[in-house]
Amino acid sequence: MKTTGIILILLVATLALPLGNSFAEPANPPTNLVAQSVSSTQINLSWNAPVNSTQSLVNGYKIERDAGCLGTFSVLASNHTSTKYNNTGLAPAKCYAYKVFALNPSGTSASSNIAQPATPSAPSTNQTKPTDSLDQKVSDFVHKRNELLKKQREETLKLIRECHDRANNATDTARKQIMEDCRESMKTLKDKYKDVREQFREEFKTFKKDAKSLLKEAKKTGLVTKKDIREAKHEIRDFENDTKREYKELKHEIKDIRKDLKMELKEHKKEQKKNKHHDDDKDDD
Repeated sequence: MKTTGIILILLVATLALPLGNSFAEPANPPTNLVAQSVSSTQINLSWNAPVNSTQSLVNGYKIERDAGCLGTFSVLASNHTSTKYNNTGLAPAKCYAYKVFALNPSGTSASSNIAQPATPSAPSTNQTKPTDSLDQKVSDFVHKRNELLKKQREETLKLIRECHDRANNATDTARKQIMEDCRESMKTLKDKYKDVREQFREEFKTFKKDAKSLLKEAKKTGLVTKKDIREAKHEIRDFENDTKREYKELKHEIKDIRKDLKMELKEHKKEQKKNKHHDDDKDDD
């Protein structure tokens, strides 16, 4: 009887104790594992804690990784306490697979789903900026402008010289008609290049508008810096100022040449008149 009582007391005491770790089961697996490539060398992981993780006494997570997605996993973190993990120092343009396990005093849970992202290629060090194409475009406009100025100058000076030579060798009556014809030819040439310059201005106006939109979008995506944008705007502004100056200088040059030739023609006429009087005096003698 005494022995039976002792056994009953021990049994009751045992039942009164907490179940403890010896009766705990492995936790449920983590769920919704997501792996996102944030750069060519980093992948960020996140997942949901297992169902009933508190009751299951979940106290950490084991993370495994398969570098290359070849089917062979190795431990990346043996006891990570958060439901997020940033995996850095990866190789660009490479596939990585991940799975996560929950840990509790009883052991390791089954695996979560497998997430299998790939890192993007590393950005090229030779990547061109949008401002590079703008620089080339402005250079093209500079070349085109210089060619137009050169052509206008050559054609205008050629016409002036031809008119001057014809007028020098003409009689007074013929000279008057020659000068009238030359004025018409000069007006036609001037109108021609006025239209060409207007077309050129419209082309540059369209380019300037497109450049503004391009720089705005490039700034949003981080492809250009504020310094890049300032330099591009400065280059465009310089081109506009230089163009105005170049056309103004050409206009003054043509005006000065016409003035000099007009004076030369006037002197030539005076010389012709003087020679004529001299000849007339000889005849009278």
